[in-house]
Amino acid sequence: MKHGSSFLALGALLAGCSGGEESRIVEVPPNLRQVTRVVPAVTERYPFAEVSRLRVGQWARYAEGDRTFTLAVVGKAGEDVWIELIEERETREVSARLVSPGGIVRKALFREISPQGPSDVVEQRIDRAEGPPARPAVDGSREGERVTVKVGGRDLACRQGISWWTGEADGRRYSVSRLWSPEVPPVYEGSEWGGLVRRKSDRESTELVDFGTDARPLVPVR
Repeated sequence: MKHGSSFLALGALLAGCSGGEESRIVEVPPNLRQVTRVVPAVTERYPFAEVSRLRVGQWARYAEGDRTFTLAVVGKAGEDVWIELIEERETREVSARLVSPGGIVRKALFREISPQGPSDVVEQRIDRAEGPPARPAVDGSREGERVTVKVGGRDLACRQGISWWTGEADGRRYSVSRLWSPEVPPVYEGSEWGGLVRRKSDRESTELVDFGTDARPLVPVR
């Protein structure tokens, strides 16, 4: 019987707490709705290329798994270079970065371009870099073999490079092969042989999709 009286007391307490005006769902007028856009930060160190080797107008597009992205050289400010990183999807995300020789990002701007039109341009936060990313110690490499591949209907004469190393944690041997061509702008992991055409490792691959020298800015810089 004590249990029953406890349930009755709890019911009375809950009934008391539910007193007052009932909660209501209110429709917010469209003109009062606001969408907060999350702008990704960029790192202080530019990882893709040495900008002193680049020329305004150069661009290259790559496929990396499900991701497709474009790197485009769109302007200069003294010795610094404006480079846009464009994530190619239905709503394109464009990050314009002012990069100095040596790879330090001085300024970064961001906008989205949807089928309905471009968004406003906003500044991106630049996170401080502790230093260049650590790379595995290479056990050996081989470069210089000539290979011809087709990209976008064009035959590209390439040089191949292969390097391999042993994983510290598991003792396994890993390798990565790259193809470069002098016809491709060196906007992404370029070398003395030219711009990257293909990179393939045990875990992922990157393929050149298209390239050119007629890049135009998608983000107006200020």
